[in-house]
Amino acid sequence: MKSAKWIWKYRDFEKYHAKLYLLNREERGKIVPAFYEIHNPSASVRFRKKVLLDMPETISVISDGTLCMELDGERLNGADSYVIPAGEHMLMAVVGNNNGMCAVFIEGKTIISDESWEADSYDLAWETVGTSPLLNGENVKPSDYSLPETHIYPVSDTKENDSRIIDFGDEVFIKADIYDLPGDSVTDIFYGESLEETYSERCVIIDRIENKKEAHLPARACRYIRFTGNTKFRISAMSVALPIVNKASFESDKTLTDIFNISAKTLGLCSKMFYLDGIKRDRWFWGGDAMLSARMNYYSFYDYDTVKRTLLALASDITHKNPINNILEYSFYWMMMLDEYYLYSGDIDFVKRNYTVCKNLLNYYISRRDEYGFIPDIKGVWVFIDWHDIEKKGDVCVIQMLYAKSLEIMKHFAEITENSQDIQYYGKLYTDIYEQINKVFWNEEKSAYVSSFKNGIVSDQVRRHQNYLAVLFGFADSTKTKRIIEGVCLNREIPKLTTPFYGMFEYELLFKYGYTKEAMDGIRSYWGGMVELGAQTMWEEFDPDETGTEHYAMYGEPFDRSLCHAWGACPLYFFGKYVAGVSPDLPGYKHFTVKPCITCDDFSATVPICGGYVNVSKNSGSITVKTDMPGGVLVVGDKKLELSANESVTILY
Repeated sequence: MKSAKWIWKYRDFEKYHAKLYLLNREERGKIVPAFYEIHNPSASVRFRKKVLLDMPETISVISDGTLCMELDGERLNGADSYVIPAGEHMLMAVVGNNNGMCAVFIEGKTIISDESWEADSYDLAWETVGTSPLLNGENVKPSDYSLPETHIYPVSDTKENDSRIIDFGDEVFIKADIYDLPGDSVTDIFYGESLEETYSERCVIIDRIENKKEAHLPARACRYIRFTGNTKFRISAMSVALPIVNKASFESDKTLTDIFNISAKTLGLCSKMFYLDGIKRDRWFWGGDAMLSARMNYYSFYDYDTVKRTLLALASDITHKNPINNILEYSFYWMMMLDEYYLYSGDIDFVKRNYTVCKNLLNYYISRRDEYGFIPDIKGVWVFIDWHDIEKKGDVCVIQMLYAKSLEIMKHFAEITENSQDIQYYGKLYTDIYEQINKVFWNEEKSAYVSSFKNGIVSDQVRRHQNYLAVLFGFADSTKTKRIIEGVCLNREIPKLTTPFYGMFEYELLFKYGYTKEAMDGIRSYWGGMVELGAQTMWEEFDPDETGTEHYAMYGEPFDRSLCHAWGACPLYFFGKYVAGVSPDLPGYKHFTVKPCITCDDFSATVPICGGYVNVSKNSGSITVKTDMPGGVLVVGDKKLELSANESVTILY
């Protein structure tokens, strides 16, 4: 028997909880609202369903907001339960909410609230309602939902001069409750990802408790908490976490094993209601960061729901008057994230529900093309690309490549949803921009794509970003690809990347084109360098030439670098896709390939796939694979072997 669910207008749950995140960034005692438009859920929603009853049925109704029930267009008297007579009826629940979101929970013998209901906001745009597996039963209203909490205990609680210092031994995301205060004292609180941060005048997260007997503090990220003033009190801490479990494992030598485990911990901490960039400073969700987080997720937690919530929250404005996050290129990462979600899940219904959103999103750009067919930089819109000196004015090569990739994805969506007119339209746009990119940005003398084109003048700046995309997105043919790898990727004179964000593209290119040694050496150096310095979560940026507290500085502040940053966890993706070698060939892993890296050090890995797993191990000249899913093929060198579910296979090489 099906159970009733809380239902709401599609996207409203994500809009409401996104607003709570985006309006609660803290910096040194101040709230910093998100740097982009925030959208509100509907203030009034109608829910409807046609029902057919053989006999009268009593239903109970709970609402998140003010409720008015209607039966066949007639209002019913306000109550907690209603008797619906036998026969065919149109049942409608109207909910209004000034402070939260509009939702309803209806339960009867046969009439229950679920995905069979429709909703609108008095605009006649009826559509299937939204639901969430996070809400189980009627007890918690959608507006009141918060992530589960569990007790967590510090590894030490010590006094040092006039300070009390609590060390949790690891990066945590906690809510602290303070008890047994005298009621006439002041306690200052300094949270730090490092102990040094708690002593700095520029400590990012601070609190003050004045003249209270107890205090219940909001969730914050830290490892250390330093208290000054009155320090005699009892503290209780609750870890706040999304109820997901890492389904992957990876074991090799200590460095690689540590990199994998620390990366998984990092992504887990940054997986809240949505994929957050980091858990200390912003705690926002950005299109580029989220796309990378979703990729890592498919090789660790394999959690569809956070991917979908983040996609819906990022594209909550279905008309798209602005780019996602008000960053010119971040809408294109959103398109890539949706495309990859379909590949790893096979969920065509989600693509269909967001098809018009995709069209509206791309229309924003199509309507702003210049005479060359390119997307120029737009006043008031941030061109980010990366924290780097790459040129960002005029027609930027990276922007055009990401735009072209999005057109290609849109053509694919048109194909799988059988929209023949759109197939031709987006296909033609893609072909045209593909030709223009190669005509304008390829520099034969430099054997590379240059950064920008402005006022009819082509730049001569060569940076890694556009050249990695050119290879991975197929703009560069085999000859150009070889020249780019040798002249850009392996060229130390080209300025190096500064963050793991574009490191995702760099290492993917290296693995994909057979430069495995260079990729693994780079992972050991970059991520292994963090681990060697004692990192327990992956950082926003790492420079091995920095020393001491220099590692904590960013954005002109001494402690603003995030030491638990989602994009730092990308080794999860590399180890699963390129070392263990597991990737889907068809949506939802209906067919998949296992192509382990035979030049890597010995390893043992478990990679989650759609509803199952693949175990892969490499040991002294042999590869052993076992999966519980059909449709796989093992590729080792020139050998190919069909995989049968629940049968272990070993190949010598």
